Amino acid sequence: MWHPEPPAHSGPRTSPPMRPSWPNWRSSITGRPPAYARLEGPGHPAHTDRGRILCVHTSLSRVRRATISARDSISFPCPLVLSEGKDTPMVPDSDVGSSRSVVTPVSTRRAVADRVPLLLALLLSTGVATDIQSVSLSPMVATMTTDLSLSSAQASWALTVFMLAGAMGVGVTSRLGDLIGHRKVLLPMLAVGLLGAALGALANGFLMLVIGRFLMGLAVATPLGWGLLRARASADQIRSAGLSLGTTISILTPLSLLLGGVLVRLGTSWQAVFWVTGAAYLAMLVIALWAPETPESARARVKLDWPGAIGLGIWLGALLLAISEGNSAGWGSAYILTLLAVFVVVFAGWLLQQRRAPAPLMDFRNMDVRQLVSGFVAMFTMIVVSFALYILVPVMRQAPVATGYGLGADLLKSALPLIMMLPGSFVAAALGNALLKRGGPRLPIVTGGLVTVVAFLGMSLFRAEAWTVYLWVFLYAVGAVMCFNLGWSMVAASGRKDNTSIMFGVATAGQMVTAGIVNAVILAVLNVGASTWPTASVFGWLYAGVAIVALVFFVLFGLSVVPRRLEDRHAVS
Repeated sequence: MWHPEPPAHSGPRTSPPMRPSWPNWRSSITGRPPAYARLEGPGHPAHTDRGRILCVHTSLSRVRRATISARDSISFPCPLVLSEGKDTPMVPDSDVGSSRSVVTPVSTRRAVADRVPLLLALLLSTGVATDIQSVSLSPMVATMTTDLSLSSAQASWALTVFMLAGAMGVGVTSRLGDLIGHRKVLLPMLAVGLLGAALGALANGFLMLVIGRFLMGLAVATPLGWGLLRARASADQIRSAGLSLGTTISILTPLSLLLGGVLVRLGTSWQAVFWVTGAAYLAMLVIALWAPETPESARARVKLDWPGAIGLGIWLGALLLAISEGNSAGWGSAYILTLLAVFVVVFAGWLLQQRRAPAPLMDFRNMDVRQLVSGFVAMFTMIVVSFALYILVPVMRQAPVATGYGLGADLLKSALPLIMMLPGSFVAAALGNALLKRGGPRLPIVTGGLVTVVAFLGMSLFRAEAWTVYLWVFLYAVGAVMCFNLGWSMVAASGRKDNTSIMFGVATAGQMVTAGIVNAVILAVLNVGASTWPTASVFGWLYAGVAIVALVFFVLFGLSVVPRRLEDRHAVS
Protein backbone atom coordinates (compact mmCIF):
# COMPACT_ATOMS: atom_id res chain seq x y z
CA MET A 1 0.00 0.00 0.00
CA TRP A 2 1.36 3.44 -0.90
CA HIS A 3 1.57 6.22 1.76
CA PRO A 4 1.58 9.93 0.83
CA GLU A 5 4.23 10.93 3.35
CA PRO A 6 7.54 9.32 4.35
CA PRO A 7 7.73 7.72 7.79
CA ALA A 8 9.67 8.95 10.74
CA HIS A 9 13.05 7.26 11.07
CA SER A 10 14.24 5.90 14.34
CA GLY A 11 17.67 4.96 13.08
CA PRO A 12 20.32 6.41 10.81
CA ARG A 13 19.78 6.34 7.09
CA THR A 14 22.03 4.06 5.11
CA SER A 15 22.25 6.61 2.28
CA PRO A 16 20.95 10.16 1.84
CA PRO A 17 17.98 10.73 -0.45
CA MET A 18 19.21 11.63 -3.91
CA ARG A 19 17.50 12.24 -7.22
CA PRO A 20 17.75 9.15 -9.42
CA SER A 21 19.19 9.38 -12.90
CA TRP A 22 16.51 7.15 -14.45
CA PRO A 23 12.83 8.06 -15.05
CA ASN A 24 9.59 6.16 -14.65
CA TRP A 25 10.59 4.12 -11.62
CA ARG A 26 7.82 1.72 -10.69
CA SER A 27 7.42 -1.01 -8.16
CA SER A 28 5.09 -4.02 -7.91
CA ILE A 29 4.60 -5.20 -4.34
CA THR A 30 2.46 -8.03 -3.03
CA GLY A 31 0.74 -7.82 0.30
CA ARG A 32 2.81 -9.98 2.65
CA PRO A 33 4.20 -9.43 6.16
CA PRO A 34 6.94 -6.77 6.30
CA ALA A 35 10.64 -7.29 6.87
CA TYR A 36 13.79 -5.22 7.24
CA ALA A 37 15.23 -4.18 3.89
CA ARG A 38 18.04 -2.11 2.44
CA LEU A 39 18.50 -0.87 -1.12
CA GLU A 40 22.04 -0.28 -2.33
CA GLY A 41 23.79 0.87 -5.49
CA PRO A 42 25.50 4.03 -6.71
CA GLY A 43 23.00 6.66 -7.79
CA HIS A 44 20.01 4.67 -6.56
CA PRO A 45 18.30 6.74 -3.82
CA ALA A 46 16.97 4.82 -0.90
CA HIS A 47 16.82 4.78 2.83
CA THR A 48 15.37 2.16 5.10
CA ASP A 49 12.73 1.98 7.74
CA ARG A 50 11.36 -1.01 9.61
CA GLY A 51 9.60 -3.03 6.96
CA ARG A 52 9.63 -0.28 4.31
CA ILE A 53 11.65 0.95 1.36
CA LEU A 54 11.67 4.67 0.54
CA CYS A 55 12.57 5.86 -2.96
CA VAL A 56 12.32 9.22 -4.73
CA HIS A 57 10.23 9.14 -7.90
CA THR A 58 11.44 11.96 -10.16
CA SER A 59 8.62 11.92 -12.70
CA LEU A 60 6.02 12.40 -9.94
CA SER A 61 8.23 14.60 -7.74
CA ARG A 62 7.19 12.86 -4.60
CA VAL A 63 8.33 10.16 -2.20
CA ARG A 64 6.72 6.72 -2.26
CA ARG A 65 7.15 3.79 0.05
CA ALA A 66 5.97 0.20 0.11
CA THR A 67 5.83 -2.71 2.50
CA ILE A 68 7.84 -5.71 1.34
CA SER A 69 8.81 -9.13 2.52
CA ALA A 70 11.54 -11.62 1.65
CA ARG A 71 9.31 -13.36 -0.89
CA ASP A 72 8.30 -10.19 -2.75
CA SER A 73 9.89 -9.00 -5.97
CA ILE A 74 10.39 -5.38 -7.03
CA SER A 75 10.80 -4.24 -10.65
CA PHE A 76 13.40 -1.60 -11.53
CA PRO A 77 14.58 -0.19 -14.86
CA CYS A 78 18.14 -1.31 -14.11
CA PRO A 79 19.89 -3.97 -12.01
CA LEU A 80 20.11 -3.26 -8.30
CA VAL A 81 21.24 -5.15 -5.23
CA LEU A 82 18.67 -5.62 -2.50
CA SER A 83 19.29 -7.17 0.89
CA GLU A 84 16.80 -8.25 3.50
CA GLY A 85 17.20 -8.48 7.25
CA LYS A 86 20.78 -8.85 8.38
CA ASP A 87 22.61 -8.49 5.08
CA THR A 88 20.75 -11.35 3.40
CA PRO A 89 21.67 -10.83 -0.27
CA MET A 90 19.14 -10.45 -3.04
CA VAL A 91 20.17 -10.58 -6.70
CA PRO A 92 18.71 -9.11 -9.91
CA ASP A 93 17.28 -11.10 -12.78
CA SER A 94 16.43 -9.83 -16.27
CA ASP A 95 12.73 -9.31 -16.88
CA VAL A 96 10.66 -10.67 -19.72
CA GLY A 97 11.25 -9.07 -23.08
CA SER A 98 12.37 -5.71 -21.68
CA SER A 99 15.25 -3.86 -20.12
CA ARG A 100 13.86 -4.05 -16.58
CA SER A 101 15.16 -6.31 -13.85
CA VAL A 102 13.32 -8.30 -11.22
CA VAL A 103 15.03 -8.46 -7.82
CA THR A 104 14.37 -11.60 -5.80
CA PRO A 105 15.88 -12.97 -2.59
CA VAL A 106 18.74 -15.43 -2.75
CA SER A 107 16.80 -17.68 -0.36
CA THR A 108 14.01 -17.86 -2.93
CA ARG A 109 16.53 -18.47 -5.70
CA ARG A 110 18.01 -21.37 -3.76
CA ALA A 111 14.57 -22.91 -3.36
CA VAL A 112 14.00 -22.46 -7.09
CA ALA A 113 17.39 -23.97 -7.93
CA ASP A 114 16.45 -27.08 -5.98
CA ARG A 115 13.70 -27.72 -8.55
CA VAL A 116 16.03 -27.56 -11.56
CA PRO A 117 17.01 -31.29 -11.43
CA LEU A 118 13.32 -32.22 -11.39
CA LEU A 119 12.64 -30.01 -14.41
CA LEU A 120 15.69 -31.41 -16.20
CA ALA A 121 14.38 -34.94 -15.60
CA LEU A 122 11.03 -33.87 -17.04
CA LEU A 123 12.72 -32.39 -20.12
CA LEU A 124 14.79 -35.52 -20.76
CA SER A 125 11.74 -37.75 -20.32
CA THR A 126 9.93 -35.81 -23.05
CA GLY A 127 12.75 -36.72 -25.43
CA VAL A 128 12.50 -40.36 -24.36
CA ALA A 129 8.76 -40.54 -25.02
CA THR A 130 9.01 -38.81 -28.40
CA ASP A 131 11.76 -41.17 -29.56
CA ILE A 132 9.91 -44.31 -28.51
CA GLN A 133 6.61 -43.42 -30.12
CA SER A 134 8.07 -42.03 -33.35
CA VAL A 135 10.68 -44.73 -34.09
CA SER A 136 9.89 -48.02 -32.34
CA LEU A 137 6.70 -48.69 -34.27
CA SER A 138 8.40 -48.63 -37.70
CA PRO A 139 9.90 -52.16 -37.53
CA MET A 140 6.51 -53.57 -36.51
CA VAL A 141 4.45 -52.10 -39.34
CA ALA A 142 4.21 -55.44 -41.15
CA THR A 143 2.79 -57.20 -38.09
CA MET A 144 0.41 -54.33 -37.37
CA THR A 145 -0.78 -54.27 -40.98
CA THR A 146 -1.58 -57.99 -40.88
CA ASP A 147 -3.35 -57.92 -37.51
CA LEU A 148 -5.58 -54.95 -38.39
CA SER A 149 -6.02 -55.83 -42.08
CA LEU A 150 -4.62 -52.47 -43.17
CA SER A 151 -3.73 -51.45 -46.68
CA SER A 152 -0.27 -50.06 -47.39
CA ALA A 153 -1.73 -46.55 -47.58
CA GLN A 154 -3.45 -46.95 -44.20
CA ALA A 155 -0.25 -48.25 -42.61
CA SER A 156 1.61 -45.25 -44.00
CA TRP A 157 -1.03 -42.93 -42.56
CA ALA A 158 -0.68 -44.54 -39.15
CA LEU A 159 2.98 -43.52 -39.15
CA THR A 160 2.53 -40.10 -40.79
CA VAL A 161 -0.32 -38.82 -38.64
CA PHE A 162 1.92 -38.60 -35.57
CA MET A 163 4.27 -36.09 -37.22
CA LEU A 164 1.34 -34.32 -38.86
CA ALA A 165 -0.40 -33.72 -35.52
CA GLY A 166 2.84 -32.61 -33.90
CA ALA A 167 3.65 -30.12 -36.64
CA MET A 168 0.13 -28.68 -36.69
CA GLY A 169 -0.39 -28.41 -32.94
CA VAL A 170 3.01 -27.45 -31.56
CA GLY A 171 2.63 -23.77 -32.46
CA VAL A 172 -0.53 -23.36 -30.39
CA THR A 173 0.49 -25.48 -27.41
CA SER A 174 4.00 -24.06 -27.04
CA ARG A 175 2.86 -20.44 -27.34
CA LEU A 176 0.02 -21.02 -24.88
CA GLY A 177 2.63 -22.26 -22.43
CA ASP A 178 4.59 -19.03 -22.84
CA LEU A 179 1.44 -17.02 -22.10
CA ILE A 180 -0.49 -18.80 -19.35
CA GLY A 181 2.14 -21.09 -17.83
CA HIS A 182 3.83 -24.17 -19.25
CA ARG A 183 2.62 -26.54 -16.55
CA LYS A 184 -1.01 -25.56 -17.14
CA VAL A 185 -0.66 -26.65 -20.75
CA LEU A 186 1.65 -29.61 -20.12
CA LEU A 187 -0.60 -31.51 -17.71
CA PRO A 188 -3.64 -31.83 -20.03
CA MET A 189 -1.30 -32.52 -22.97
CA LEU A 190 0.26 -35.47 -21.16
CA ALA A 191 -3.20 -36.75 -20.27
CA VAL A 192 -4.12 -36.55 -23.97
CA GLY A 193 -0.94 -38.44 -24.87
CA LEU A 194 -1.73 -41.13 -22.31
CA LEU A 195 -5.23 -41.47 -23.76
CA GLY A 196 -3.78 -41.74 -27.26
CA ALA A 197 -1.38 -44.49 -26.19
CA ALA A 198 -4.26 -46.44 -24.65
CA LEU A 199 -6.39 -46.05 -27.80
CA GLY A 200 -3.49 -47.21 -29.96
CA ALA A 201 -2.83 -50.25 -27.79
CA LEU A 202 -6.51 -51.25 -27.78
CA ALA A 203 -7.14 -50.42 -31.45
CA ASN A 204 -9.11 -52.99 -33.40
CA GLY A 205 -9.19 -51.06 -36.66
CA PHE A 206 -7.70 -48.24 -38.70
CA LEU A 207 -9.80 -45.38 -37.30
CA MET A 208 -9.04 -46.08 -33.64
CA LEU A 209 -5.33 -46.51 -34.43
CA VAL A 210 -5.10 -43.21 -36.31
CA ILE A 211 -6.96 -41.30 -33.58
CA GLY A 212 -4.58 -42.68 -30.97
CA ARG A 213 -1.51 -41.76 -33.00
CA PHE A 214 -2.94 -38.29 -33.66
CA LEU A 215 -3.49 -37.64 -29.96
CA MET A 216 0.04 -38.80 -29.21
CA GLY A 217 1.34 -36.36 -31.82
CA LEU A 218 -0.49 -33.49 -30.14
CA ALA A 219 1.30 -34.37 -26.89
CA VAL A 220 4.85 -33.57 -28.07
CA ALA A 221 6.02 -31.94 -24.85
CA THR A 222 9.69 -31.03 -25.33
CA PRO A 223 9.03 -27.30 -26.03
CA LEU A 224 7.01 -26.98 -22.83
CA GLY A 225 9.72 -28.79 -20.88
CA TRP A 226 12.22 -26.22 -22.11
CA GLY A 227 9.89 -23.40 -21.10
CA LEU A 228 9.63 -24.70 -17.54
CA LEU A 229 13.40 -25.12 -17.24
CA ARG A 230 14.33 -21.80 -18.85
CA ALA A 231 12.62 -19.72 -16.19
CA ARG A 232 14.70 -21.26 -13.39
CA ALA A 233 18.02 -22.50 -14.79
CA SER A 234 21.28 -20.60 -14.91
CA ALA A 235 23.35 -20.20 -18.08
CA ASP A 236 25.52 -23.19 -17.17
CA GLN A 237 22.46 -25.31 -16.44
CA ILE A 238 20.86 -24.35 -19.76
CA ARG A 239 24.04 -25.29 -21.62
CA SER A 240 24.25 -28.61 -19.78
CA ALA A 241 20.57 -29.30 -20.46
CA GLY A 242 21.12 -28.81 -24.19
CA LEU A 243 24.08 -31.17 -24.19
CA SER A 244 22.17 -33.75 -22.13
CA LEU A 245 19.00 -33.66 -24.24
CA GLY A 246 20.91 -33.94 -27.50
CA THR A 247 22.86 -36.91 -26.17
CA THR A 248 19.70 -38.57 -24.84
CA ILE A 249 17.86 -38.26 -28.16
CA SER A 250 20.90 -39.43 -30.12
CA ILE A 251 21.19 -42.54 -27.97
CA LEU A 252 17.50 -43.40 -27.76
CA THR A 253 16.73 -43.11 -31.47
CA PRO A 254 18.88 -46.11 -32.50
CA LEU A 255 17.90 -47.92 -29.31
CA SER A 256 14.24 -47.46 -30.23
CA LEU A 257 14.91 -48.99 -33.64
CA LEU A 258 16.67 -51.90 -31.96
CA LEU A 259 13.79 -52.21 -29.49
CA GLY A 260 11.38 -52.63 -32.37
CA GLY A 261 13.62 -55.30 -33.87
CA VAL A 262 13.89 -57.13 -30.55
CA LEU A 263 10.11 -57.10 -30.13
CA VAL A 264 9.71 -58.53 -33.62
CA ARG A 265 12.33 -61.22 -32.91
CA LEU A 266 10.57 -62.18 -29.65
CA GLY A 267 7.21 -62.31 -31.37
CA THR A 268 5.82 -59.55 -29.16
CA SER A 269 2.71 -57.83 -30.42
CA TRP A 270 2.92 -54.31 -31.83
CA GLN A 271 0.67 -53.12 -28.99
CA ALA A 272 3.68 -53.34 -26.66
CA VAL A 273 5.10 -50.17 -28.22
CA PHE A 274 1.96 -48.25 -27.24
CA TRP A 275 2.01 -49.62 -23.70
CA VAL A 276 5.67 -48.63 -23.28
CA THR A 277 4.86 -45.17 -24.60
CA GLY A 278 1.90 -44.94 -22.23
CA ALA A 279 4.18 -45.78 -19.31
CA ALA A 280 6.50 -42.96 -20.41
CA TYR A 281 3.57 -40.51 -20.51
CA LEU A 282 2.47 -41.66 -17.06
CA ALA A 283 5.97 -41.09 -15.67
CA MET A 284 6.06 -37.60 -17.20
CA LEU A 285 2.65 -36.85 -15.74
CA VAL A 286 3.84 -37.78 -12.25
CA ILE A 287 6.95 -35.61 -12.60
CA ALA A 288 4.90 -32.71 -13.98
CA LEU A 289 2.54 -32.88 -10.99
CA TRP A 290 5.55 -32.23 -8.73
CA ALA A 291 7.05 -29.56 -10.99
CA PRO A 292 6.51 -25.87 -10.19
CA GLU A 293 4.62 -23.60 -12.54
CA THR A 294 6.41 -20.97 -14.61
CA PRO A 295 6.45 -17.72 -12.59
CA GLU A 296 4.33 -14.88 -13.91
CA SER A 297 7.42 -12.72 -14.38
CA ALA A 298 8.65 -15.20 -17.03
CA ARG A 299 5.43 -15.23 -19.06
CA ALA A 300 4.63 -13.13 -22.11
CA ARG A 301 2.17 -10.31 -21.42
CA VAL A 302 0.43 -10.41 -24.78
CA LYS A 303 -2.52 -12.19 -26.34
CA LEU A 304 -2.09 -15.36 -28.34
CA ASP A 305 -1.73 -14.70 -32.05
CA TRP A 306 -4.42 -17.16 -33.10
CA PRO A 307 -4.21 -16.40 -36.86
CA GLY A 308 -0.45 -16.88 -36.74
CA ALA A 309 -0.64 -20.11 -34.73
CA ILE A 310 -3.36 -21.62 -36.93
CA GLY A 311 -1.62 -20.48 -40.12
CA LEU A 312 1.63 -22.07 -38.94
CA GLY A 313 -0.15 -25.37 -38.37
CA ILE A 314 -1.88 -25.29 -41.78
CA TRP A 315 1.17 -24.63 -43.95
CA LEU A 316 3.34 -27.04 -41.95
CA GLY A 317 0.67 -29.73 -42.18
CA ALA A 318 0.15 -29.22 -45.93
CA LEU A 319 3.89 -29.37 -46.62
CA LEU A 320 4.47 -32.42 -44.45
CA LEU A 321 1.48 -34.25 -45.92
CA ALA A 322 2.60 -33.53 -49.48
CA ILE A 323 6.11 -34.78 -48.72
CA SER A 324 4.88 -37.92 -46.99
CA GLU A 325 2.35 -38.85 -49.68
CA GLY A 326 4.36 -37.77 -52.72
CA ASN A 327 6.02 -41.09 -53.46
CA SER A 328 2.84 -43.14 -53.15
CA ALA A 329 0.32 -40.74 -54.69
CA GLY A 330 2.66 -39.40 -57.38
CA TRP A 331 4.29 -35.98 -57.32
CA GLY A 332 2.29 -34.84 -60.34
CA SER A 333 -1.09 -35.95 -58.99
CA ALA A 334 -3.83 -33.41 -58.33
CA TYR A 335 -3.80 -34.35 -54.64
CA ILE A 336 -0.12 -33.50 -54.14
CA LEU A 337 -0.26 -30.38 -56.31
CA THR A 338 -3.23 -29.10 -54.30
CA LEU A 339 -1.37 -29.65 -51.04
CA LEU A 340 1.68 -27.81 -52.39
CA ALA A 341 -0.52 -24.93 -53.57
CA VAL A 342 -2.11 -24.68 -50.12
CA PHE A 343 1.36 -24.62 -48.59
CA VAL A 344 2.59 -21.80 -50.86
CA VAL A 345 -0.49 -19.60 -50.44
CA VAL A 346 -0.86 -20.04 -46.68
CA PHE A 347 2.88 -19.67 -46.08
CA ALA A 348 3.00 -16.39 -48.01
CA GLY A 349 -0.04 -15.08 -46.14
CA TRP A 350 1.42 -16.22 -42.82
CA LEU A 351 4.66 -14.32 -43.44
CA LEU A 352 2.70 -11.16 -44.25
CA GLN A 353 0.48 -11.59 -41.20
CA GLN A 354 3.48 -12.10 -38.90
CA ARG A 355 5.11 -8.89 -40.13
CA ARG A 356 1.98 -6.90 -39.29
CA ALA A 357 0.87 -8.65 -36.11
CA PRO A 358 1.31 -6.58 -32.92
CA ALA A 359 2.47 -9.68 -31.01
CA PRO A 360 3.69 -12.26 -33.56
CA LEU A 361 4.49 -15.85 -32.70
CA MET A 362 8.15 -15.35 -33.53
CA ASP A 363 9.31 -12.25 -31.66
CA PHE A 364 13.08 -11.76 -31.98
CA ARG A 365 13.43 -8.63 -29.85
CA ASN A 366 16.33 -8.64 -27.40
CA MET A 367 17.55 -11.99 -28.76
CA ASP A 368 20.80 -13.16 -30.32
CA VAL A 369 19.35 -13.99 -33.74
CA ARG A 370 22.69 -15.10 -35.18
CA GLN A 371 23.09 -17.64 -32.40
CA LEU A 372 19.47 -18.77 -32.81
CA VAL A 373 19.83 -19.34 -36.56
CA SER A 374 23.10 -21.19 -35.98
CA GLY A 375 21.33 -23.51 -33.54
CA PHE A 376 18.46 -24.16 -35.97
CA VAL A 377 20.87 -24.96 -38.81
CA ALA A 378 22.85 -27.38 -36.63
CA MET A 379 19.68 -29.19 -35.51
CA PHE A 380 18.13 -29.44 -38.99
CA THR A 381 21.41 -30.60 -40.54
CA MET A 382 21.63 -33.29 -37.88
CA ILE A 383 18.16 -34.49 -38.88
CA VAL A 384 19.32 -34.79 -42.51
CA VAL A 385 22.45 -36.81 -41.78
CA SER A 386 20.89 -38.95 -39.05
CA PHE A 387 17.81 -40.01 -41.03
CA ALA A 388 20.05 -40.80 -43.99
CA LEU A 389 22.12 -43.07 -41.75
CA TYR A 390 19.09 -44.73 -40.13
CA ILE A 391 17.64 -45.56 -43.56
CA LEU A 392 20.74 -46.45 -45.58
CA VAL A 393 22.59 -48.70 -43.11
CA PRO A 394 19.67 -51.08 -42.37
CA VAL A 395 18.54 -51.21 -46.01
CA MET A 396 22.06 -52.08 -47.20
CA ARG A 397 22.36 -54.91 -44.70
CA GLN A 398 18.85 -56.21 -45.46
CA ALA A 399 19.62 -56.47 -49.17
CA PRO A 400 20.10 -60.03 -50.51
CA VAL A 401 23.62 -61.42 -50.67
CA ALA A 402 23.22 -61.69 -54.45
CA THR A 403 23.41 -57.90 -54.73
CA GLY A 404 27.10 -58.05 -53.81
CA TYR A 405 26.80 -55.68 -50.85
CA GLY A 406 23.88 -57.00 -48.81
CA LEU A 407 23.89 -59.51 -45.98
CA GLY A 408 20.27 -60.63 -46.12
CA ALA A 409 19.92 -59.64 -42.46
CA ASP A 410 16.63 -59.37 -40.58
CA LEU A 411 15.36 -56.19 -38.90
CA LEU A 412 17.38 -56.65 -35.72
CA LYS A 413 20.70 -57.64 -37.31
CA SER A 414 20.45 -54.92 -39.94
CA ALA A 415 20.25 -52.23 -37.24
CA LEU A 416 23.04 -53.63 -35.03
CA PRO A 417 25.74 -51.20 -36.29
CA LEU A 418 23.64 -48.38 -34.85
CA ILE A 419 24.58 -49.65 -31.39
CA MET A 420 27.85 -47.76 -31.89
CA MET A 421 25.81 -44.60 -31.40
CA LEU A 422 25.98 -45.24 -27.66
CA PRO A 423 29.74 -44.93 -27.08
CA GLY A 424 30.01 -42.33 -29.83
CA SER A 425 27.35 -40.12 -28.21
CA PHE A 426 29.07 -40.23 -24.82
CA VAL A 427 32.38 -39.29 -26.41
CA ALA A 428 30.63 -36.47 -28.30
CA ALA A 429 29.10 -35.10 -25.10
CA ALA A 430 32.42 -35.01 -23.24
CA LEU A 431 34.46 -33.72 -26.17
CA GLY A 432 31.85 -31.16 -27.19
CA ASN A 433 31.65 -29.73 -23.69
CA ALA A 434 35.44 -29.43 -23.49
CA LEU A 435 35.69 -27.74 -26.90
CA LEU A 436 32.80 -25.42 -26.05
CA LYS A 437 34.61 -24.17 -22.95
CA ARG A 438 37.83 -23.72 -24.92
CA GLY A 439 36.63 -22.13 -28.14
CA GLY A 440 32.90 -21.38 -27.94
CA PRO A 441 30.27 -22.98 -30.22
CA ARG A 442 32.27 -22.56 -33.42
CA LEU A 443 35.08 -24.94 -32.47
CA PRO A 444 32.91 -28.01 -31.65
CA ILE A 445 30.57 -27.37 -34.60
CA VAL A 446 33.42 -27.23 -37.12
CA THR A 447 35.29 -30.13 -35.50
CA GLY A 448 32.16 -32.28 -35.34
CA GLY A 449 31.32 -31.40 -38.92
CA LEU A 450 34.74 -32.52 -40.16
CA VAL A 451 34.42 -35.83 -38.30
CA THR A 452 30.94 -36.32 -39.81
CA VAL A 453 32.28 -35.68 -43.31
CA VAL A 454 35.03 -38.28 -42.77
CA ALA A 455 32.46 -40.81 -41.51
CA PHE A 456 30.17 -40.52 -44.56
CA LEU A 457 33.06 -40.46 -47.02
CA GLY A 458 34.26 -43.66 -45.35
CA MET A 459 30.83 -45.22 -45.83
CA SER A 460 30.88 -44.14 -49.46
CA LEU A 461 34.34 -45.47 -50.31
CA PHE A 462 35.29 -48.13 -47.74
CA ARG A 463 32.41 -50.37 -46.76
CA ALA A 464 33.45 -53.75 -48.18
CA GLU A 465 34.13 -55.22 -44.73
CA ALA A 466 31.24 -55.49 -42.30
CA TRP A 467 33.28 -54.19 -39.37
CA THR A 468 34.01 -50.90 -41.14
CA VAL A 469 30.32 -49.95 -40.88
CA TYR A 470 30.61 -50.08 -37.08
CA LEU A 471 33.66 -47.79 -37.23
CA TRP A 472 31.97 -45.23 -39.47
CA VAL A 473 28.83 -45.19 -37.33
CA PHE A 474 30.97 -44.52 -34.26
CA LEU A 475 32.75 -41.62 -35.99
CA TYR A 476 29.41 -40.31 -37.22
CA ALA A 477 28.09 -40.29 -33.66
CA VAL A 478 31.15 -38.45 -32.33
CA GLY A 479 30.87 -35.72 -34.96
CA ALA A 480 27.17 -35.29 -35.65
CA VAL A 481 25.99 -35.64 -32.05
CA MET A 482 28.51 -32.98 -31.02
CA CYS A 483 26.92 -30.57 -33.51
CA PHE A 484 23.41 -31.62 -32.48
CA ASN A 485 24.11 -30.95 -28.81
CA LEU A 486 25.47 -27.49 -29.59
CA GLY A 487 22.37 -26.78 -31.66
CA TRP A 488 20.12 -27.40 -28.66
CA SER A 489 22.35 -25.29 -26.41
CA MET A 490 22.50 -22.35 -28.84
CA VAL A 491 18.72 -22.24 -29.32
CA ALA A 492 18.13 -22.51 -25.56
CA ALA A 493 20.60 -19.71 -24.79
CA SER A 494 19.12 -17.44 -27.47
CA GLY A 495 15.49 -17.36 -26.38
CA ARG A 496 13.89 -15.13 -23.80
CA LYS A 497 12.01 -16.64 -20.91
CA ASP A 498 8.70 -15.58 -22.42
CA ASN A 499 9.30 -17.17 -25.84
CA THR A 500 11.55 -20.19 -25.21
CA SER A 501 8.71 -22.65 -25.70
CA ILE A 502 7.61 -21.28 -29.07
CA MET A 503 11.24 -21.20 -30.24
CA PHE A 504 11.57 -24.91 -29.52
CA GLY A 505 8.09 -25.52 -30.89
CA VAL A 506 9.16 -24.12 -34.24
CA ALA A 507 12.40 -26.11 -34.01
CA THR A 508 10.43 -29.31 -33.35
CA ALA A 509 8.08 -28.69 -36.26
CA GLY A 510 11.03 -27.90 -38.50
CA GLN A 511 12.73 -31.14 -37.54
CA MET A 512 9.58 -33.11 -38.41
CA VAL A 513 9.33 -31.48 -41.83
CA THR A 514 13.06 -31.98 -42.47
CA ALA A 515 12.77 -35.65 -41.52
CA GLY A 516 9.85 -36.06 -43.91
CA ILE A 517 11.80 -34.48 -46.76
CA VAL A 518 14.88 -36.65 -46.18
CA ASN A 519 12.78 -39.79 -45.90
CA ALA A 520 10.90 -39.04 -49.13
CA VAL A 521 14.03 -38.16 -51.12
CA ILE A 522 16.07 -41.20 -50.05
CA LEU A 523 13.24 -43.69 -50.55
CA ALA A 524 12.52 -42.21 -53.97
CA VAL A 525 16.18 -42.60 -54.98
CA LEU A 526 16.50 -46.13 -53.61
CA ASN A 527 13.16 -47.27 -55.10
CA VAL A 528 13.33 -50.54 -53.20
CA GLY A 529 10.68 -53.04 -54.26
CA ALA A 530 9.82 -56.66 -53.68
CA SER A 531 12.24 -57.80 -56.39
CA THR A 532 14.30 -54.69 -57.16
CA TRP A 533 17.30 -53.43 -55.24
CA PRO A 534 19.56 -50.47 -56.05
CA THR A 535 23.15 -50.99 -57.10
CA ALA A 536 26.05 -50.41 -54.73
CA SER A 537 26.94 -47.17 -56.53
CA VAL A 538 23.58 -45.65 -55.55
CA PHE A 539 24.43 -46.06 -51.88
CA GLY A 540 27.89 -44.65 -52.52
CA TRP A 541 26.50 -41.51 -54.13
CA LEU A 542 23.91 -41.05 -51.38
CA TYR A 543 26.59 -41.28 -48.69
CA ALA A 544 28.73 -38.80 -50.62
CA GLY A 545 25.77 -36.43 -50.91
CA VAL A 546 25.23 -36.54 -47.16
CA ALA A 547 28.94 -35.80 -46.66
CA ILE A 548 28.55 -32.69 -48.83
CA VAL A 549 25.56 -31.56 -46.74
CA ALA A 550 27.63 -31.94 -43.56
CA LEU A 551 30.54 -30.06 -45.14
CA VAL A 552 28.37 -27.10 -46.18
CA PHE A 553 26.10 -26.71 -43.16
CA PHE A 554 28.39 -27.91 -40.36
CA VAL A 555 31.89 -26.89 -41.47
CA LEU A 556 31.51 -23.94 -43.88
CA PHE A 557 28.48 -22.47 -42.13
CA GLY A 558 30.22 -22.97 -38.80
CA LEU A 559 33.33 -21.11 -39.96
CA SER A 560 31.38 -18.19 -41.39
CA VAL A 561 28.27 -17.75 -39.22
CA VAL A 562 28.37 -19.67 -35.92
CA PRO A 563 29.48 -17.29 -33.12
CA ARG A 564 32.72 -17.72 -31.23
CA ARG A 565 31.00 -17.34 -27.85
CA LEU A 566 27.85 -18.85 -26.39
CA GLU A 567 25.92 -15.95 -24.88
CA ASP A 568 22.83 -16.13 -22.70
CA ARG A 569 21.28 -12.70 -22.21
CA HIS A 570 18.34 -13.89 -20.12
CA ALA A 571 19.75 -16.55 -17.82
CA VAL A 572 18.91 -16.68 -14.13
CA SER A 573 21.76 -15.24 -12.08
